[in-house]
Amino acid sequence: MVQGLLPSESLYTDSISTYTVFLNLALAYKDAMPEGRVEVQGIFGEGAADILTSINSYAAKKEIVTVYIIAHGDTDAIR
Repeated sequence: MVQGLLPSESLYTDSISTYTVFLNLALAYKDAMPEGRVEVQGIFGEGAADILTSINSYAAKKEIVTVYIIAHGDTDAIR
C-alpha cells in the first residue's frame, strides 16, 4: 500500500485515514491466511518514492504483487 501525499498537500488527512483503514484490512487478511502466504508492506509519505524498487524486488522473485495506491502526490504517470 502506498500513501504518497505529504502534509502540505490537500486531502492529506483523508489519505491518512484511508491508508490506516486499508492497512488494518490487509493485516487482518494476512492474519487469516496460512503463515508466510501473504506479506503486507505499507509505504508512507516520502518513502512512497521507493515503491518501484519494492515492486521490482517482488517481480524478480516471480511473486504476485498487488499495489494499492491511495494518493500519488505530484506524480501523474509511471512507465
